[in-house]
Amino acid sequence: MPIYKDKKTGKYLVTFYYKVDDILKRKKKEGFLKRKDAMEYMNNFLIENETQKNSNILFEQLLKNYIIDFKARLKSSTSYYKEKIILKNVLPYFKGKPIDKITILDIKNWQNEILSKNFTETYKHTINNQVNAIFNYAYKYYNLKKNPITNVPKIGKKNANEMHFWTPNEFFKFREALKNDEIIPKTMNLSSESKQLYKNQLIVIFNLFFYSGIRKGELLALTLNDFDLKNNTVSINKTYTRINKKDIISSPKTPKSKRIIPIPDFITTDIIEYAGSLYDYKSNQRLFKITKYHLMRQMNKAIKLANVKKIKIHELRHSHVSMLINMGDIPILVISERLGHENPQTTLKIYGHLYPNRQKEIINKLINIENLNKIEE
Repeated sequence: MPIYKDKKTGKYLVTFYYKVDDILKRKKKEGFLKRKDAMEYMNNFLIENETQKNSNILFEQLLKNYIIDFKARLKSSTSYYKEKIILKNVLPYFKGKPIDKITILDIKNWQNEILSKNFTETYKHTINNQVNAIFNYAYKYYNLKKNPITNVPKIGKKNANEMHFWTPNEFFKFREALKNDEIIPKTMNLSSESKQLYKNQLIVIFNLFFYSGIRKGELLALTLNDFDLKNNTVSINKTYTRINKKDIISSPKTPKSKRIIPIPDFITTDIIEYAGSLYDYKSNQRLFKITKYHLMRQMNKAIKLANVKKIKIHELRHSHVSMLINMGDIPILVISERLGHENPQTTLKIYGHLYPNRQKEIINKLINIENLNKIEE
């Protein structure tokens, strides 16, 4: 990283190289109060320098600059997955081409390659959006006359056609399967006590998923301090991800994701008992030291043992919402706040199809009004 802190002043300086007419030059700038300010200065300088060139920059060089730019602006977890998608699914197809020579036909051929793969519709949609963002960046900063993807139909779908979720009875069958010793990985040589603790951890985790509707990263970031054990609530204020074998705790997905969720008292009891069973545990440490990949493997084992339909961890969130909607008297605003959505429209867009059709109920009420009028006459 070409950013350094001056030990005397406590301020940051940035030094880096750039090219002008194939001549390598060095740039140095001092006096930044924060590291991110120095990074932003360097990124803006490099972008402006590249903008002065023609739009025949090679796609891979454009992509390199684009990645530097979004890494300075996005959370590390977000930028990691964004970069991973682009390097795997986009770069190989356009590498070696000047950006102004990439045609609509090139985009169509690339889309056909993506369509031929066994990706979900939502993942195809995500990849297509990434390419659109790359060319918008080129249009804004590299004098590209037109984004070639704008005249090509989009691929994939923003929301999946079918939403999978469990009914409470299906969840109960799944939870019972978690008590089976077969759920424990064969590579783990555990004592009887440790086996029980391992299974209890899984039961507490999946109970929390099903009865709170929180996201994977939110749950895996939880500490005991996040629980109000007297008032039966859990505070969602951070998220966990693992990148390149490193545990990363960062801010939640959106501002509205920071929230306090009421939970059933039996979940609070589970948390107290589980935390009490941990050796040398401190209340500010992660409560569940497990990865989402391990959870997925164990979830799939229990699904087979329980003989229930296969769903993903995130679909336990859908299961929670379905349960709330079927209760019939919970306002959409309350559900939206519980999920940490930015607004109720987001909740309706995702879960609106789960709501029962109320048209028949409306007609019956209109008929009743007319019938009452006839009686009075």
